[in-house]
Amino acid sequence: MKKTILFSLLSLSLGLNSTTTFADEAEKKAIEDLNAVVIVFKPPQGMEKEFLESFAKEQAANFKAHSESQKSKGESINLIPTKEGEPLIHITILKDKKYFEETYKNFGPRENRGAYVGKHSEKYGDLKIPKIYLQNSQSYFAKVVE
Repeated sequence: MKKTILFSLLSLSLGLNSTTTFADEAEKKAIEDLNAVVIVFKPPQGMEKEFLESFAKEQAANFKAHSESQKSKGESINLIPTKEGEPLIHITILKDKKYFEETYKNFGPRENRGAYVGKHSEKYGDLKIPKIYLQNSQSYFAKVVE
């Protein structure tokens, strides 16, 4: 009887250990597949007040309105400036490598940004990013590491 209990406990222990290992491996694999895009919109010189009072507020509202529908593709946050001269920073962690590659193709090279915004505006109907703000933006693409 004692041997049976001992073997049962040993078996249970090994089973729990392997389950934990599988969970850790799955989590590590999920992190390996994550990519990030960071877009920094800097206020154009002489337009700092307009940038803060209109563009930053519009982007905050658009982000709030559309972020739920994008959850399947990734998680995003917008860092909205609180003072004139500060940038608006949009950070997205993308779950899908194909979507990351598409985002890079559309928003990575400067010459593609106008077309991207045009497509984005058609899709949502209320996204307005003036050309001057696109010209003063920078995009960064990276892998997310543990």
